Amino acid sequence: MILFSQGKLDQARGSFLAALQIKPDSAEARNNLGNLLVSQGRLEEAGEQFAAAVRSAPDFVEARCNLAQYLAGKGAVGQAIEHYTAALRAKPDQPEVHLGLAKLLEQAGRLDEAARHYAEAIQLRPDLAEAHNNLSNLAASQNNPGLALTHGLATVRLKPEWAEAHYNLANALFLQNKIEDAAAQYSEALRLQTNYFEARQNLGFMLEKLGRNKESADQYGEIIRLRPDFAAAYDRLAAVLAKQSRFPEAIKAAEEGIQRANSAGQNNLADGMKARLQAYRTGKQQP
Repeated sequence: MILFSQGKLDQARGSFLAALQIKPDSAEARNNLGNLLVSQGRLEEAGEQFAAAVRSAPDFVEARCNLAQYLAGKGAVGQAIEHYTAALRAKPDQPEVHLGLAKLLEQAGRLDEAARHYAEAIQLRPDLAEAHNNLSNLAASQNNPGLALTHGLATVRLKPEWAEAHYNLANALFLQNKIEDAAAQYSEALRLQTNYFEARQNLGFMLEKLGRNKESADQYGEIIRLRPDFAAAYDRLAAVLAKQSRFPEAIKAAEEGIQRANSAGQNNLADGMKARLQAYRTGKQQP
């Protein structure tokens, strides 16, 4: 493993193969060789080594998890879940294993089970930020704003430099109608990651709800600069411009948005924008 950690991959591979010649059923050597093969992008060979390691040592948790990740990468989520479950039977006190299983259960739509394993991971390791973050998102998707906020706040405390954590906390705050606080968290996400498109989009919407229409227009304008074909941004930009009685600019934004929506086949959006455009032409904010 020293050679592997030093980046001497060919020498490390030779060492692992030599160990397997002496002891072909060495689960540790096969698992190490599998990790090396993963680092080289040789995933099929890696999967074979992880599977052999598990056959040799069914309670070898690291090999089980490596095999599960390999299978999940191939789309065999059900089999991957089985291996994570077997790993937990061998060692139920491993927070990272609960986390890995929870992510796959969520992917498989088994949300209540996923939530339980996220919670178990947190109980075993309270500073596991990813588990807090994922449980916050899952709770939000299940319309449990209190739980979403609790774990969103915990994630930000643990990883204040993580833009995604601030974005997800903002989502949880919005669920509780804490619009000002949500806007602040979207802003922080953007400060940490200036190209965070979803955060900018949601910030524009929060500012609009707060009546801060000029700032909202600035955000929608930046979204259009970043993604000129994003028709919905033209619609919202036109709306906040109209709220400021900037009707010529609103008309221009709406006309451009209709063209973009038609080009993208977004007929319902285009039809709605046409109705709003007629209102702007008559000096009204809404049809």
